Amino acid sequence: MKILFSKISKVNYPFKLDLDNMSLVGFLKRENEQIVNLEAKMSGTFMYLCAKCGCELELNIDEDIKLSLSDGVYKDIDNQLSDTMEFFNAEIDLLEILESELNLYLSDNFYCLNCEKE
Repeated sequence: MKILFSKISKVNYPFKLDLDNMSLVGFLKRENEQIVNLEAKMSGTFMYLCAKCGCELELNIDEDIKLSLSDGVYKDIDNQLSDTMEFFNAEIDLLEILESELNLYLSDNFYCLNCEKE
């Protein structure tokens, strides 16, 4: 799901994106000429492998997401790190955001109940 940066104003722009068993629900709101803020909840279930024994486990995901989205190159003030995603085609790609945030979440180690007890 893609939304043009030009469609976003200072009024909340609600969205909902479903992908398999995952969803991203929230709103977009313009901060300034270049930046749009995203506030959303990523939720759903995801089948994953235990990091120790390799057995399959179901992850219940319920994460709040707050990001700044930049229409083009973004430069941090005073080289501060920020949660800003850059888009270069004047569109906000919500699918890319969902996939990116899910991959970030899955970069952690998860353990099945048996391995957590050990």
